[in-house]
Amino acid sequence: MKTIEKTAKTVELAIDEFKSEYNLEDKQFKYEVVQEPKNAFLGFIGGADAIVRFTILDLKEEIRNYLYDFMNLINMDFSMIEIENDDNNYMVRINNPSEPGFIIGKDGNFLNDLEYLLNLAIFKNQDVNGKVVLDVDTYRQRRAEALAREAKIAMSRVLKSRTSIKMKPLISAERRMIHNQVHQDKRFRTSTIGDGRKRQVIISLSKSRHGNRPNWNKKNFKSGPVQAKKQNTDKQE
Repeated sequence: MKTIEKTAKTVELAIDEFKSEYNLEDKQFKYEVVQEPKNAFLGFIGGADAIVRFTILDLKEEIRNYLYDFMNLINMDFSMIEIENDDNNYMVRINNPSEPGFIIGKDGNFLNDLEYLLNLAIFKNQDVNGKVVLDVDTYRQRRAEALAREAKIAMSRVLKSRTSIKMKPLISAERRMIHNQVHQDKRFRTSTIGDGRKRQVIISLSKSRHGNRPNWNKKNFKSGPVQAKKQNTDKQE
């Protein structure tokens, strides 16, 4: 934490000047009034400016305060918030919430949205690059294990049917998991298709029976046709 004192004609003016000077929002600092302003007697005797002491919160405190406010807002109990830091990368875990399924959401969508908003709030006015990974209990680990199983099943189907398999839409971090796992086996390749939240990983054989890459048409997809807006071949996102 960093402590700074500022002097101004009023407390409000000191706060405004501090926020402007350090480009901070209200949740990023605390303050206490060391001295209230005093009016001068007859306009020039005994007057005094306000003195305000500011404490700039470190990122761990900002993250914790943000999540405490959020959990209070939705009236959800929890046991604790754990935060681990490694070079401005923060692993944050909400332990034992009363309704974990609500925070996680379908396929982790609500948790991913909350993580996105948390990153925006924490790093909006920071000069450092960093990232917050938000978890509830051990959901991220369980999700990674489930995706690994799905990828193995898809690879087995590709090998057996000699056709491409399209995974369900995933966020970028989860698509990277699939890319990395599949690329460990040189018999397979991956690409991505779609835009935004509809981006999907396609798993296919690295070469066709004739030594060429598979043709990209509707018949290649085991799970059915897809209208491709964008395709990145062999790209790890």
